[in-house]
Amino acid sequence: MQKILVLSKNDIEKLVDMKELIENMKDAYKMLSSNEAKIPNRIHLTSTKHQSTALFMPFYADKINSFGFKFVCVSSSNPKNGLPLIHGFVTLIDAQTGKLLSIMEGSSLTAYRTAAGSGAAVDIFAKEDTKTAAVFGSGAQAETQLEAICSKREINTIYAYAQNAEKLQKFAQKMSKKIEYRGYSNL
Repeated sequence: MQKILVLSKNDIEKLVDMKELIENMKDAYKMLSSNEAKIPNRIHLTSTKHQSTALFMPFYADKINSFGFKFVCVSSSNPKNGLPLIHGFVTLIDAQTGKLLSIMEGSSLTAYRTAAGSGAAVDIFAKEDTKTAAVFGSGAQAETQLEAICSKREINTIYAYAQNAEKLQKFAQKMSKKIEYRGYSNL
């Protein structure tokens, strides 16, 4: 019987080590630049009736001998209905056999992957003595971006900008605890 690894948002959040993810992202950039990985243009499908866009993003990587794809749906009406803006999933498929290996919740994975790219940039380009960071927004992307930055530099001052003051306050409280818990900074 074929076993398929299924990871929920909670599973992903428990498993992610931001410092390790940033190093993996650097490797992914190297694979992409040396043609060991292929990422064709994504496919867009739009529903004007539902104010949503579906995005299909396939990939292949020699190093992990796998195909995969990310599928996300961005629904602009979701936030006003108390739902996340984006829902999606990521699959991993054995390139030799075509067997489905894994299905993973996509929104959190996307936030972490994007943040890992920023963390790689901070690691490469930011001065070692950088102590201040700024983020825009108060959602999942802002959370993971801040976590990535703080995993690479000893940040002691953070400026956060968001349109909703109440959400910004909740974000600040949550991130202060999370960053302190992970031991990333001197806040």
